[in-house]
Amino acid sequence: MQIINKIQVWVAGRERQRSVGLCECGKEVVLMHALVNTCECGRDYNMSGQLLAPRAQWGEDTGESPSEILGFDSEIEREMEMEAEDPGWEQEEY
Repeated sequence: MQIINKIQVWVAGRERQRSVGLCECGKEVVLMHALVNTCECGRDYNMSGQLLAPRAQWGEDTGESPSEILGFDSEIEREMEMEAEDPGWEQEEY
């Protein structure tokens, strides 16, 4: 993926810069999520614009399902929202 632009977006109450990449199919993809950003054509990219393996291969080495992996982005966004609401908030260590 070629990064073609940078845009300002609001994430968890804060203005952040995100990249816009050009998918192999020619469509633009805003790289909003840390782990998975999906183009309309079905290709998945990480936040750096690297093409991810097909979803059928996800979790082969870890035993996770694609839905669990996709859920991690929601957890990351929720943590960012909590941090924005309370700058002193820290994630609990396990």
